[in-house]
Amino acid sequence: MNKEYITSKYFVDSKIKIKNFVKHECLKNKISFVWARLFYVYGRYQHKRSLIPKIINSLRKNIKFKILNPQIKNDYINVADVVNFIKMNLNLRYVNYESDLGSSLAFKNIDIYNFIKREIMNLKNIKLKIYKQKKYFTSSRKNLIISGWKPTIKIEDGLRRLLN
Repeated sequence: MNKEYITSKYFVDSKIKIKNFVKHECLKNKISFVWARLFYVYGRYQHKRSLIPKIINSLRKNIKFKILNPQIKNDYINVADVVNFIKMNLNLRYVNYESDLGSSLAFKNIDIYNFIKREIMNLKNIKLKIYKQKKYFTSSRKNLIISGWKPTIKIEDGLRRLLN
């Protein structure tokens, strides 16, 4: 077994154990329990070494930038949508559910890079290619139905906000 697999497996197992412990304690004490699985959150004040801020910074400063995994597809969610989910759940009385917080859509890292590059260059009619959820690791739409929440900020709009 390689080291990355072992580290990843223990990390995942630990998160599951923590979630199960907290859920059990909440149920036992009749406390509301909402477990949100966050996908790739982006937005203002994001860590500068994260992918999107690094892309923006390198393009604005004309610094060469290499994406390590350009073909990897991720489910991105704007931080404002995450905040709306939290607000929606703050005052609920005795609810128990788990939810994925993502767009349920996948986008390639290289497409994110190219979108930002074209936006900075003021090119028009730019759209990101969407990869449907079934083939990629994206948030489950089923969980959105349970919570009654859905993201409202399209990735193109969220990225444009970051650039302004």
